[in-house]
Amino acid sequence: MQPQLGEAIDFVLKPQRVIATEPGDTLQGLADRYGTTVQTLRSLNPFLLPLDTVLTAGGDTLLSLAGQYGTTVEWLMANNPDVHRWGGHVVIEGETLKSLAELYLTTPATLRKYNAPTYDFWSQSEPLPVGAELVVPLTRPSTPLDPGQELLVPLFRPSTPLPEGWLHLPPRRRSFADPDDRSYLDVDPEPEPEPEPVP
Repeated sequence: MQPQLGEAIDFVLKPQRVIATEPGDTLQGLADRYGTTVQTLRSLNPFLLPLDTVLTAGGDTLLSLAGQYGTTVEWLMANNPDVHRWGGHVVIEGETLKSLAELYLTTPATLRKYNAPTYDFWSQSEPLPVGAELVVPLTRPSTPLDPGQELLVPLFRPSTPLPEGWLHLPPRRRSFADPDDRSYLDVDPEPEPEPEPVP
């Protein structure tokens, strides 16, 4: 949309918070210091996004690896489709897509997707037919993974020393108590208007 000649234009600039990393800085240390998360720092700084391949060891689970590499179970599953193991579940009386989703730590939408076309429009609270066999995920966050399995993980762990350089931080959160607070700007506040004399 082009402005018309003489039309007032307001620009809203969002200030960027940038810091210089120092020797010994880590993602977790900076996240704690600046009140943010490791995932947020990664999303704001593309150089922190490279991946590494690791081999699982005995006892590794998606939950333990997510904590070790500062990511989420969902991220690990999305980037490592080979960890998905699926099996069958025979429905007993009273089970619904919602109850199966809770049992297998997934969502009704995921169960619909893997059981289409029969159940792709099934209500999550409607009882399923007794004896029906549904495809369900067998890999849960706490399920031990096969040793020696290759997994993609973030290269920079929360405790990995970061290279020296610049790092973007999320904007400071403004206080709900004072919506006019502009302390995040490096300018002097506007002076308060003088009260008008009462006649």
